[in-house]
Amino acid sequence: MEKKARSSIYKTIPAMAIVPIMLFGLLVLFICSIRFNGVMHEKVEDELENIAASVAATYNTVFPGEYRYIEQENIAFYYKGDEEITGDFTIIDSLKEATGAEITIFYKDVRMITTIKDAEGERLIGSGVSTIICRDVLDQKTARFYDGVVIGENTYCAYYMPLLTENGGCIGMIAVAKPAEVVKDLVFKAVFPIAFVILIGMLAAGFISFRYAKKLATAIGHLQKALANVAKGDLSKDPHYSIMERNDEISDMGRSVVSMQKSLHVLIERDALTELYNRRCANQRLKKMMKKAENTGTRFCLTIADIDFFKKVNDTYGHEVGDKVLIAVAKALKASMTGKGFVSRWGGEEFLIVFDETEYETGVDKLKIFMENVRKLQIPDERFETPIQVTMTFGIVAGGAENDIDSLLRTADERLYKGKTEGRNRIVGE
Repeated sequence: MEKKARSSIYKTIPAMAIVPIMLFGLLVLFICSIRFNGVMHEKVEDELENIAASVAATYNTVFPGEYRYIEQENIAFYYKGDEEITGDFTIIDSLKEATGAEITIFYKDVRMITTIKDAEGERLIGSGVSTIICRDVLDQKTARFYDGVVIGENTYCAYYMPLLTENGGCIGMIAVAKPAEVVKDLVFKAVFPIAFVILIGMLAAGFISFRYAKKLATAIGHLQKALANVAKGDLSKDPHYSIMERNDEISDMGRSVVSMQKSLHVLIERDALTELYNRRCANQRLKKMMKKAENTGTRFCLTIADIDFFKKVNDTYGHEVGDKVLIAVAKALKASMTGKGFVSRWGGEEFLIVFDETEYETGVDKLKIFMENVRKLQIPDERFETPIQVTMTFGIVAGGAENDIDSLLRTADERLYKGKTEGRNRIVGE
């Protein structure tokens, strides 16, 4: 009798475990679905916001000035600064290829430039947006994220950023969108492994199923934490090692988080044209360097450099060649950097060069190498027989714990200006 009772218990326990495991599994699945759905939407919102900022920064860099709308003989023209951008899809198409997002630039509520196409492959130029978006973004002049925007025949998650003029008016919007199915797919891929493990737990029951489910829940918790960090903008923390050690969809998602962090780092920290650090990142690195100087007493040199007669290059050869010059100069400056320090694009044709743990005399010697390498550049263009050559003017200043960043930048800029007024193609220092 005891053997039968014992045998019956071992057979009954798995059966008794199925119901609570099923209920628990369904509950976990529901909670995780809701949480992952929220996290994914937050992640997509942050990603689209960063892409929109990158689009705005790219246009501001390539075409300085405000957006302007001109209508002549019932034909609309859209300008950015002095350049007409109507029908120029080069920038947004390249950004779409880099980010996977659909990009649109509006005048008021009308699409002027867009990557979105209809079923026939025609761009949706001239189409509008809903009155809700007009009210939220254009009238209230605030950026908004929407997770169910219908554009053409498709539904998108979209981020709309107002384009403000210097007088505070709103001339249009930048919209960045990704198909809503992307978020659904991410949520599905996150939840599917959980549902699979729950099914195994219901079939196997007992201690093994519970233990495996606990390990999976821990991995999901780490993954959720990693996604939450990304959603909050903290890109410095990698997913927990236990995620990366797995060999399933969870580890794929962990690698996707790492890949997304790297992509966001590039969008946030790098200049889209030259791939150097952008001004925002350079300011952050300068602050860290100054703090290091205060703590250790190290010295550094800061230089602002400018391409001589760059406007003439643009006016003579065109902005496309001007971009080639910027890229070639950026590569030469980056290749010339030895030791500790960095090169960044400071704005337009200006570059910031910083030598860490470097005395003034050494910094000047290094700049001479930079200047010579730029002079040696032969920038080809198939439209011209003679390669383009450029020179640069450098304003250098030595810094340490006794200085502040703003005064150093101001001094370097003044020395740069002095060098340009005295003939260019030189280094101006103390």
